[in-house]
Amino acid sequence: MNPSAAPRLLTLSDEKRARAAALGVERVEVVAFTPELARLGPEEFVRDVLRARFGVQHLVLGYDHGFGRGRSGDVEMVRRLAREDGFAMDVVPAVKDDAQPISSSLIRTAVAHGDLASAERGLGRPYSLQAVVERGAGGAGRSGCRRSTSRHRTRASCCRRTACMPCGSRSRARGTAA
Repeated sequence: MNPSAAPRLLTLSDEKRARAAALGVERVEVVAFTPELARLGPEEFVRDVLRARFGVQHLVLGYDHGFGRGRSGDVEMVRRLAREDGFAMDVVPAVKDDAQPISSSLIRTAVAHGDLASAERGLGRPYSLQAVVERGAGGAGRSGCRRSTSRHRTRASCCRRTACMPCGSRSRARGTAA
């Protein structure tokens, strides 16, 4: 319930919807994370939201999925509910890179440190971002760098070392500002 502490999105909602549609998903529902929803226990969430509100008949969870108040719901609890309430469920095993489970936290760390190759391996696609471009002071062009200034972060692209990642780390920039 603290938006400023929420992790940065790796994929925007519109992009998620488009990727799901490309995989044949016909319906995507987004549930607003409200204080009322945050107070639900995992059984209430499955029964009152997923089953009663959305009519879920088949639930797919990641191997380490935790949900409900205090993340107290887990795969074993959902297995029990599936048996009791008569719905199907599957568990997706960890996807690994060199025996290391890939996680959104590892991908966010790679992005923050400018390791876009690792982020791309974890995502299965190049990392990208979207921002509203605003007019800057105009100094970047004189230095030979192309720069885009956004309300959220600044990235530069040039042929020499420059501070270019969201965290301000120094790395060799490649490609163009995204």
